[in-house]
Amino acid sequence: MDLRTFCPEGPHLRGELGLSSEDLVFVTSAKWRAHKRLGAVIRAFARFQAECGSRARLVVLGRLETAPAELPHGVHLIGHVPPADLPRWYRTGNAMLFFSWLDHCPNTVLEAMGSGLPVLCTNQGGTPELVASAQGGIVSAADAPLPIAPVDLYHPPEPDMDVLHRDLCDLVRRRRDLAAGIRRDACGIDAVARRYVAFLVSLLGHRGQEDRLTGGAKGGSRGRPEGRAQ
Repeated sequence: MDLRTFCPEGPHLRGELGLSSEDLVFVTSAKWRAHKRLGAVIRAFARFQAECGSRARLVVLGRLETAPAELPHGVHLIGHVPPADLPRWYRTGNAMLFFSWLDHCPNTVLEAMGSGLPVLCTNQGGTPELVASAQGGIVSAADAPLPIAPVDLYHPPEPDMDVLHRDLCDLVRRRRDLAAGIRRDACGIDAVARRYVAFLVSLLGHRGQEDRLTGGAKGGSRGRPEGRAQ
């Protein structure tokens, strides 16, 4: 993820959506499959809008396998977004909602934080580590602990919606301070590569292996992972 591209400064798309600077805009983005839990995002948004913020809006980026049967007022389904347009969409928002279950390293979360959006995520998978490393938002304890047993990824559990609502309200109250405190340097590809290398070194149990993994370059590998994991 290139921090020069995904940055807070630059054009946005509020005007194209008929939104003003007074509207509170949540962004969510993924390749929408069952474990991404778009339904939970929409339900959390609808409850927040009904109880706390009639001017709230939800912008959903990414192609849907099936469109939701019903949508509350204020939800914008954008569909597939070309990579070059993503920075403008992130800048359109005030915060990101990402409730995917057992996602290992979602690029969209790094891109959002790099663009200055604080993130509300749930507490399973690799997403909490990304958010905590960048001090980029709130990790909601809305998911129950996982048993040490096989799981069915595409039949995820329902997160605790009361916990999510509480943490979403907290995110909104603190959004400006959270955005100002994001460590964008922890979101770039070099920082992520260094964390991968450190993990592999810990598995190998020998610091001398680090040069082999990084090609002898300081600061970790500069190779770009294949594909876009959203």
